[in-house]
Amino acid sequence: MRRFLLILALLATCAGCHRREILPDETVRLVLRVHDSLPILGRVASGHHYETNLFRADNGVLAETAYTEAGGGIIYAAAGPYNLVSFNFDTESLQFEGEGSFSQLCAMSSRAPSSAEALFREVVERASVKSVGPADRETVVGEPGYLFAARLEHLHLPLRYPGDKELVLTADAWPMVKVCRLVVEGVTGQENLSSATGFLTGMTRGRYLGTGEPAASAVLRFAFRNNPSASTLEGCFTTFGCAEGEDHWLYLLLTDAQGGRYLFSFDITRLCEPSAEVLDIPISLHFDIPEPEHGGGGFAPATDDWQVIEHPIYL
Repeated sequence: MRRFLLILALLATCAGCHRREILPDETVRLVLRVHDSLPILGRVASGHHYETNLFRADNGVLAETAYTEAGGGIIYAAAGPYNLVSFNFDTESLQFEGEGSFSQLCAMSSRAPSSAEALFREVVERASVKSVGPADRETVVGEPGYLFAARLEHLHLPLRYPGDKELVLTADAWPMVKVCRLVVEGVTGQENLSSATGFLTGMTRGRYLGTGEPAASAVLRFAFRNNPSASTLEGCFTTFGCAEGEDHWLYLLLTDAQGGRYLFSFDITRLCEPSAEVLDIPISLHFDIPEPEHGGGGFAPATDDWQVIEHPIYL
């Protein structure tokens, strides 16, 4: 009788049991190692916020997106094969396109103001350099900010359950921009100089983060810094590099204190190597900026108001 009662009690207990399915654990710890040193500039700001995209390995379509700090953090992804791209997005000088596709995800330099584009069209018209005629139709952009990106391809995330060992992914984020330094030597009379603006044609506007390939070409606008004691003007800026097969012309526009303008053009195509990690280009000019009353003619539309000088580069 006791055995019969014990069996009934066990059956009653089992009747109250419910089967619970153990759900997979989709957490992943991402460790980002940001290499934040650039030639010439040294250590630079690497951004505080990073976007991580996981794309399906079979079709390149975006599957998951997560946001972390610069060193990484917790992201979420189900088991499966992926390609991962992580990059800092907190820079105002860059825009991102094609984020839904691994092959189309692209960082692009932002367009320069319309006033800068209009000035470049006028510069090209004044200079009348036939070999860069098509460049006057290219987009004028500013220098890109410091962009760092990490890429992990052919990932296969295993199925994980609570209690399993933590899954850790480690990725190195490398600079996606290069440094270009142009030093114009022999510029005296800088006490009469108001500003020095440079336009550099045939530059890469952006880069595909998934593949690393360049995206389109553009004209890069930048400013020169005065150095009267050394009689030099130095333009140091970031760029996505020189576009393959393009002509690279530097237009240097000097504006004196009264608005007079002096325009110089330099063919530096042979000095712009697309594969170079850094561009450090000296240019010899030897020009004395006159006192403003003897300078160029300012902003009037007449053709002879500018002093236009084509300066050859001897290699």
